[in-house]
Amino acid sequence: MCENKHYSWISFNNIKKDYLYYLTLKKRKIPIFENKELSSSMNEENVFIFDHELLLIEAAIYRIKEANFLIGYNILRKCLLLLYKRFYVLKFKQQPIIEYINLINSRKHFSSEEIQSHIARNLRKNEQQIIDLKDYISNCILTDGHFVKKSHFVFDFKTKEHNTLKQDLRRLLCSIEKDIHIFERLNVFQNCAQEARFICGSIEDVIWNFHFYKIAAFYTFKGSGYVIDVKKGNMFKNVAIYDFISHYPSIIIGNNISFETVFCLLRIEYLKKQKLLNEYFHVFPSNKSGHLILLLKPEKAQKKASLVCVEEYLFDSREICKDFVKKCAEKESLMYKRYDWRQKMLKNYANSLFGMIVVAGRSSTKCDSISQIITYFGRMYLQKIERLCFEKNLNVIAGDTDSIFISDYVNDDKKIDEIVSDCKFPKHIRIQKENFFDILIIVKKKRYIGFCKENENLVVKAYKIRCFRY
Repeated sequence: MCENKHYSWISFNNIKKDYLYYLTLKKRKIPIFENKELSSSMNEENVFIFDHELLLIEAAIYRIKEANFLIGYNILRKCLLLLYKRFYVLKFKQQPIIEYINLINSRKHFSSEEIQSHIARNLRKNEQQIIDLKDYISNCILTDGHFVKKSHFVFDFKTKEHNTLKQDLRRLLCSIEKDIHIFERLNVFQNCAQEARFICGSIEDVIWNFHFYKIAAFYTFKGSGYVIDVKKGNMFKNVAIYDFISHYPSIIIGNNISFETVFCLLRIEYLKKQKLLNEYFHVFPSNKSGHLILLLKPEKAQKKASLVCVEEYLFDSREICKDFVKKCAEKESLMYKRYDWRQKMLKNYANSLFGMIVVAGRSSTKCDSISQIITYFGRMYLQKIERLCFEKNLNVIAGDTDSIFISDYVNDDKKIDEIVSDCKFPKHIRIQKENFFDILIIVKKKRYIGFCKENENLVVKAYKIRCFRY
C-alpha cells in the first residue's frame, strides 16, 4: 500500500505554476503541427473560446505526458472540480457542494446523522442532483449502499416438464414487470472509499467515481448514443450480443482526440481557408451557432495527443493486472481479489475521463466539442456494424450505444469478423461476443431475460439497467 502523502492533492498555487509554465512553453498557442499559415490564425484571441480553468486542464494534461502521471492526474481532477463547483454555484446560487467537500476534508469518519444534518441545513428539497450526491456518499461510507448500475440475477434448474417451465417463466416475467424480489441489489461502487484512499488518499475520489463514471455510462446527452429499435415480437431465438470493448476510451485513442487536437472554429474563419483546413482536419457540425468543430487528423499530428497517452497508460496498466489475475489459480485468494479489483478500478478510471469532459462541457466550449466528437464516432461505428450486418443477411433485432443484438445466430463468428474488417475501424476499436442465449425476451429498453443451457441445466439471466435522474 502506497503512503497517502505521495498522492495528496496538489495545491492551487502549484496548479497556477503549471498553468503559467504551460503557457510559456506554448506561447499561448495550442497547435501541435507545423504550418505557419494555420498557426498564425489559430490563437485564442480570434478563433477559440477558452476558460481559465480549461487552460489549467491542458496544463495538467501536459504534466501527465511530460512527467508524473499521478501528480498530473490529480491536478486534472482538481481543475475539473473547479468547473464542476462553478456549474452548481451558478445553477443553485449557493455553495452546498463546496461546503460538503470541506466537511469531508475536515474529518475522516462521520456518522450518517452528521451527514444528514449538515446537508439539510444547506439544501432545498428541489435540488435533486445534490440530494443524489448526499445519498450516494452516505451509502458508500456506511457500506450498506443501494445504488445500482446493473442488476444481474441467475438461477439454474434441471429441465422440467413443459407446463411447469411455463409457469416458472410466467412468474419470472410478472416479477420483473413489478420489479419485486427478483433482481439482486448490487452496489457497484462499494469499494469507492477504499479505492479513493488507495489512489490518492482522498475521499473526494468517491464523488468523482460516482458522478463521472455514472455519467459516462448512462447520462452523457439525451439521445447521444445510436439506438436500434427493438423488432416486433419481443421473443427471439439464438441471440448473440456483441459489445464494443471500452467504447469511448478506445474512440479517444483510435482517433487521437484530446484538448490540443480539437478546436471550435467560427464558420466564417473556416470558409476563408476551407481547402487548407480540410487537408489537416476532420470537420464536424457544432451545436454552438455559427461554429464548426475541427479534429486534427491523426496522420497530421507529430505525436500522440496527451489525453490519448493518459488512456493508454490506464489500458496498459489494466492489461498487466489482468495477466496477474489469469495466473492466479485460486479465485478466493487475496492476490486474485487484489488484482481483479485493481483492473476493474483502472477500467472505471479510463471510462471516467469521458464523463469528466462531459460535465466540464457544461461550462466549457472546448470540452463540449470533444464530447460531441466522441459520441459522433460512437454512433457512426454502431451504424456501420448495423448496415454491414444487413448486407450479410444477419438479423439485427436491437442495439444501443455500444452493443448490438443479432438473432437466428448460428456459428456466424466469421461473418462478424469480416464485418468488423470491412468497417476499417482504427486498430484500437474492437468488438467481442458478450453473451449468447437460446431464447431472449426483451421486456423493454435495457431490460431483457435470456435463457441458455449449461451442463444440461437451464440457466436464466435477467438484466436490468436502473436509470437515475441526473
